[in-house]
Amino acid sequence: MKAVKKAGRGRRIDFLDSVRGLASLIVAWSHYVQGYEIPASEPLRWWLLYSPLRIWWDGSASVSMFFVLSGFVLALRFLERPLRFSWLLASWPAFLVQRVVRIWGPFILVFLVSLGLRYSLPTRPATSPSPIPWLGGMWTEAWDTKTILGEAVLLFPPLPTYLVVTQSWTLAYELMISAFIPWMAFLCADYAMVLLIGTAALSYADLVPVYAVHFALGVFLARTYQRRSLANRRLRPVSIALVLVLALFLYTFRFALPLYMPGSENLVNRLPALWWVTGVGSFLLLALLLVVRSAQAFLARPGLVYLGRISYSLYLTHFWLLLCVAPWLLAWLNGQGIEGHLAWWLGFVVFTVACLGLAAVFHRLVEQPLVRLAGSLARRLDSKKRPGLTHGKRSLKLS
Repeated sequence: MKAVKKAGRGRRIDFLDSVRGLASLIVAWSHYVQGYEIPASEPLRWWLLYSPLRIWWDGSASVSMFFVLSGFVLALRFLERPLRFSWLLASWPAFLVQRVVRIWGPFILVFLVSLGLRYSLPTRPATSPSPIPWLGGMWTEAWDTKTILGEAVLLFPPLPTYLVVTQSWTLAYELMISAFIPWMAFLCADYAMVLLIGTAALSYADLVPVYAVHFALGVFLARTYQRRSLANRRLRPVSIALVLVLALFLYTFRFALPLYMPGSENLVNRLPALWWVTGVGSFLLLALLLVVRSAQAFLARPGLVYLGRISYSLYLTHFWLLLCVAPWLLAWLNGQGIEGHLAWWLGFVVFTVACLGLAAVFHRLVEQPLVRLAGSLARRLDSKKRPGLTHGKRSLKLS
């Protein structure tokens, strides 16, 4: 078995990139499946909708994974060294600038291009399968200037709905909550339970978003990993299996709720507490991954790691293909006499390949230059700190 490199200071953990990539791909799949509905008859259709079998297109669970993983990766960079309040305070502006450029930079370009596409594309053709009203009506709604400007700047608290880049609601939460990761790491270093219980209490009281719990879990996992509480642990196969079953049960619980509580189909999108459950499931899956070397080796394969590197580009751009390519592709297939389930699956395959190709191009031409710019700006700000506030010779390097 190929050895997995241990993460040192400033080194990316490749197999975690792969997790992010798979989660992003699942989000893209979820929007295609939601938009054109699952091509199956009852009872298989019900099981694909309301059971753990939905995991391959459960975009909500993937969002939970994104948030826990962000908390882990960002906090780990801070927890690699003893934290001093003065150093953290001086380094925080550089961290904030880097996060804004890293997240908002690629987003605003996608936002502006989406605006242009919205007003330049002809009416989408009728297809078989046909899109549900949610997808069919996208980019056809009346837009007001205030809402559009709020979406463009990723206004917080997030807007009730996002009309241009539908999935960008998660970026508003990511940008706002991740801004406080350095301070969450500072608190977690010595008072981990205060961070977890305090965040949960504030979330329960609706004083902070429920997703803050996800980030706090990620920070706690980073603290545990950094102290080698996980990295040097070996679990028996039976223990691994039990933890995996529990993790998957919680991770898929949101949409599998009707399986355990018959008749609760209408509750899956109405109970905010379900996000807590999927967050804990994501936490357990990542914790297990940090222990199981065979899983790390599998996810460290170059193709999966590259998927992780382009994951943000994939997350941002896949709706272009869903709205601007998929309808005409399906219409062309219909013109060739291919309709229904076969057209759905052919469209799904082409959509997936096109998403990966577009993401690779966008990553190369847009995201990578902005990542370099973010790092350069952060280093420039970091270098202006007074010598007494530097922490060794390293500046922040955050992905």
